[in-house]
Amino acid sequence: MSGVLLWLGVALLGGCGAVLRLLVDEAVRTRVVGFGPRSAGARTAFPLGIFVVNVSGAFVAGVLVGASLGEDAALLALTAFVGAYTTFSTWMLDAVNAANAAMLRVAAANIGVSLVVGFAAAAAGHALGAGLLLPPRNGSGNAIEALTANPGWWLPQGAGRDQGP
Repeated sequence: MSGVLLWLGVALLGGCGAVLRLLVDEAVRTRVVGFGPRSAGARTAFPLGIFVVNVSGAFVAGVLVGASLGEDAALLALTAFVGAYTTFSTWMLDAVNAANAAMLRVAAANIGVSLVVGFAAAAAGHALGAGLLLPPRNGSGNAIEALTANPGWWLPQGAGRDQGP
């Protein structure tokens, strides 16, 4: 991919990742009562929206790394999109704000739970991504090729296939 197109892709996908982060964070915070740094009067305001964003981003990053993307694809998918979607700075700011509001348990839980669950999500994603490229048991190419070669593999014998009159 040419340099200009690659960097335009980085800008576009980075913007999409950042907008998706905002939408996911807002959706989680507005639908789960008592969570989020802006919850009115909540003394247990765990920043669940950013937690969901960062854990889901860690999972997606794990899948992409496990799938061994090429250099350009990794730059676009990992650095641009997932990098803009996830947010270290907001995660830390939420922890500092909780600590400053004397909610030390919330601050500690935010850091500890995010690290443990984020690591587990990245590891699970990596295993899934690597598994997508492993040869299937029948030895015919990799799992993606096997699934696309026979898209009805999951149907019972004869179900959903044109059987004629």
